[in-house]
Amino acid sequence: MTKAEYQHLLATEGGADQKHSRGYQSVPVTCITYSGHAIQAYTLQTRNVTEGFLPSFRYLKLIRDGSAIHGLHPKYQEFVDRYPGHARNPCAVLFLILLLLLFSPLLIIFGLLSLCCGRGALIPQVLFQCLSKTIWVCTCCMRLRLFSCSMTFS
Repeated sequence: MTKAEYQHLLATEGGADQKHSRGYQSVPVTCITYSGHAIQAYTLQTRNVTEGFLPSFRYLKLIRDGSAIHGLHPKYQEFVDRYPGHARNPCAVLFLILLLLLFSPLLIIFGLLSLCCGRGALIPQVLFQCLSKTIWVCTCCMRLRLFSCSMTFS
């Protein structure tokens, strides 16, 4: 992976913001190759470790497919195949749809207000940022509430 590709990965996975406690942090690791050589690499690690959270089945499928495509060791593939995951909670999907229906008109209004008033107008920008953060907080609270009690499957 080139440096530019890694920077793109950081940006798309929420790891580009190294100054704050959100998203992922880039962590150097030593990997041992199948031939026994040690190489330096980087991995993305969450900044907010929460016990009991499992990866989604969608994410596990990406890991499983990738390990098969790239011919990773069969023991690793077996490990990933047995790793538990969680299904998306139907209540969470409904909540996200309702949240979007509730807040999207306000986002559109504040976005248009920001465009009409120009980049220098502080009030529309502040309102838009507050609304965006409110939506983010609501989504995080919903995830903690609904996913922490979601069923796990192996």
